[in-house]
Amino acid sequence: DNGYIAKYSWDFGDESTDIGMEARHIYSTPGVYNAVLTVYDGEGNSDSKKIKVTVLDKANFNRFHVKVLDDGT
Repeated sequence: DNGYIAKYSWDFGDESTDIGMEARHIYSTPGVYNAVLTVYDGEGNSDSKKIKVTVLDKANFNRFHVKVLDDGT
């Protein structure tokens, strides 16, 4: 069909997942994670987008910085 998105599937790269158009996630451990959003249309076709998420240690929250990188996938 390719006319509408039937399902949104999130993989946060730390063994946590979610479904739905919007998702929220809290990482419990500092590190670098590859988060992936996969969307499916009504015919079962899918496409994915991956971003790299860097989570800083709580001690660094006074200088919090979020950087989203597009790796081209």
